[in-house]
Amino acid sequence: MDQGEECDDGNDDDTDACQPNCTLSRCGDGVVRQDRQEGEEGFEACDDGNDVPGDGIDDTCDPDCTVVDAPEADDHGNDAETASTLRLGVPIEGQLDAGDDLDYFGFDVEEEATFDVVVTSELPLGCRLEDALANPQDEQQSDPEREGRCEMVARLEAGQRYYVIVYVQEGNLATYSITITARDEARCGNAVIELGEDCDDGNVEGGDGCDAECRFEALCGNGVVEAGEECDDGNEAVGDGCEACQNVEIVLCGNNRIDDGEACDDGNNDEGDGCDAECQIEGGGNPECGNGVLEAGEACDDGVNGNNDDGCDDQCQLVGNPNDDHADEMAEATQIAAPSSTAGVIEVGNDVDWFRLTLEEEGTWDLHTTGDLDTRCWLHDADGEEVAFNDDLDFLDNTNCGMVRRLAAGTWYFRIESFDVDVGDYNLVVAVSEEPIDEDDHGNDIEGATAVEVPSTTAGQLEVGGDVDVFSFTTGEAGQYRMHTTGDLDTYCLALDGDGESLGANDDAWNIFDPDLPGNLGVNCGVVSQFEAETTYYFHVEGLNGDVVGDYETHIAFLGGGGGVLDPCDGIVCQEGEICVEGDCVEEGGENDPCRDVACPDGQECVGGACVGGGGGGDEGGTICSVTENIFAPICSGCHSGANPSGGLALGADAAANFDALVDVESSAGMSYVTHGNVFDSYLVYKLRGTMAELEACNNNQCGSQMPMGGGDLDAELMLDLEFWIESFDLRECLPPPNP
Repeated sequence: MDQGEECDDGNDDDTDACQPNCTLSRCGDGVVRQDRQEGEEGFEACDDGNDVPGDGIDDTCDPDCTVVDAPEADDHGNDAETASTLRLGVPIEGQLDAGDDLDYFGFDVEEEATFDVVVTSELPLGCRLEDALANPQDEQQSDPEREGRCEMVARLEAGQRYYVIVYVQEGNLATYSITITARDEARCGNAVIELGEDCDDGNVEGGDGCDAECRFEALCGNGVVEAGEECDDGNEAVGDGCEACQNVEIVLCGNNRIDDGEACDDGNNDEGDGCDAECQIEGGGNPECGNGVLEAGEACDDGVNGNNDDGCDDQCQLVGNPNDDHADEMAEATQIAAPSSTAGVIEVGNDVDWFRLTLEEEGTWDLHTTGDLDTRCWLHDADGEEVAFNDDLDFLDNTNCGMVRRLAAGTWYFRIESFDVDVGDYNLVVAVSEEPIDEDDHGNDIEGATAVEVPSTTAGQLEVGGDVDVFSFTTGEAGQYRMHTTGDLDTYCLALDGDGESLGANDDAWNIFDPDLPGNLGVNCGVVSQFEAETTYYFHVEGLNGDVVGDYETHIAFLGGGGGVLDPCDGIVCQEGEICVEGDCVEEGGENDPCRDVACPDGQECVGGACVGGGGGGDEGGTICSVTENIFAPICSGCHSGANPSGGLALGADAAANFDALVDVESSAGMSYVTHGNVFDSYLVYKLRGTMAELEACNNNQCGSQMPMGGGDLDAELMLDLEFWIESFDLRECLPPPNP
């Protein structure tokens, strides 16, 4: 080492302990040392060339060459008031801190449309879509199998504001990107059934059942009677009464059975054999037992009159039907083994053969016929209830019937008939299924239910006909919960209590998301139910019929409620042409429809016999100013004013004070005086409505008297003002809204 040198390591590497100018490396020299590990003396995580923090050169490096803790990178609000603006087609980057951080994004909908919201992140996160009243429209979690995408799709109304909330999962810090787009309106041919479309098969070609305008078109053979068709039996067969989708006279003569208008039937249409081609006795004679021709009044004719031991007596009536190989009634069904192969005969056109099999344990079984006889078959449970039906095994085998089913241990019945009063031999095969069946992904009963969280999205599969999937979940708060499926599978579902008893069931439930859509639209099922807090419930999913197999997703979400009074119509799905009134489905416009004779002003609609919407108190209807001026001040202030009101609650002329006194403040009834967005969970509504049935037993009769004093309902128009304010907090240049 020469004079003037602090060090000399024989190299010109500036990232070690000695700089090329033979001075010792130090923090602040602008070079990050690479020869030290974290924890060793002299280790540098950064070096911005000075020892001044916050100097604008590198605000992430402290004077001791350690990294400054970086603040959250985004500037997105944590509530609706501070939400960032989300614009169509413009991606926004964001970051969530570890813990319970969430980001709000708001956007306004100018025209009604279907919107796609996509949030992409490398780490798990959740996304939720709400309207301005915090009513959920959709909620999902990121899918690691789809590049961490959290995707939501919803049909949103024009003139409304909506919010997207992004929140952390598993306590991770996560960066993400969010984008919202609007779909093309009802674009026929995109394979998505949208509003205004009956169908969408992915093309704009006619002749396939869905025309170029995405409307159902008449297609002979699809099993649906449509315009220009007299019938449609789902096939192109002749001689079955429906040919080319037009009714034709069925020619039954020659089927070896006496039908209406026939005097005989010898199984052919030949002349000169005693029974002519019209199934009338040749020569005009009368029925003659023993001539070998089945004639009117005869159940059989074997041509051997006098032998009563051959199954046909001397009166041409059956004796014990010895030719029938298997019973015609379930109670006398032929017992067969599993697995087994059993020969059978349909002796006459209307013959039925019943079989009984007993399974020792649950399994997947293949039951089908073989042979040249065109058969149809049914599966029944031990009580005789029909479980499944099949005519043709598949497209290439339109003769034999059969099914592959997962069957529980116990007794089952199998019924076989011919398709078109045919007669002949067949063979019934009962075998363990050799088809590849996926392992059952979810339990078939509440004991084997798959446990899921709330909220959650869970993939499911009905692997084989008759499969059932059951999911269990435990509630947090009391209130409304929504359970539904998505996908192309036609599902049927039930909400079950802890004992497995049904709390609600549904087949098609699009209107649990959009009340303007008919309840029978689509294939997915859904149930909305009121559940107790911290209680285990079950969601049961199965196919609509025994032949439904495939993939689906189930979604479980908490809608809110907090233990308040539930609208009796929440979760009720009525048929087309019906509406829900007090929990019952009644005919829309019928005598039980409370809106049948109600005419509402423009801008309002009848709900439950009253006109709602737009407020009833003039230009400021539905605002806290209007409520105070028209209700609180003139009606309530006699008892509810001053520093110590005799009524216990101050409702003076100062509207601002009423927010703190009413909104989310618990009353003696155990519910808030006013709950934002929910008149059914607002104590003030019950007091003013005079619905004392809910109040008389309230909290040991400590809930006070009806208001106004003396009884009687509040003026209907003023009541609408109050309810509209509670539902919307629509203040319209009055006062700042409360923080619900």
